Amino acid sequence: MIARRQLRVRHVDAGRLHGLIFGVTAVMFGLEHNRWLVGILAGVVYGAVYVRTRDLWAAAFAHVVTNLLLGLYVLATGAYAIW
Repeated sequence: MIARRQLRVRHVDAGRLHGLIFGVTAVMFGLEHNRWLVGILAGVVYGAVYVRTRDLWAAAFAHVVTNLLLGLYVLATGAYAIW
């Protein structure tokens, strides 16, 4: 029988702000988008939602709502260049 190793994961408080990690994550998020500066700002906002609510789903929902509103704006105005 194969011995199973016990996985030990250190618990980190989701509401505790780690400035360097927060900044690097926001920059990486922004660089994944066509408009990188706006993406970084959005990453900061989503990170702040995560820190404030301590809920990753809240930040994911904020991202979904942002994409929905942006998509509706693009369809309504024809501003496909910002998509």
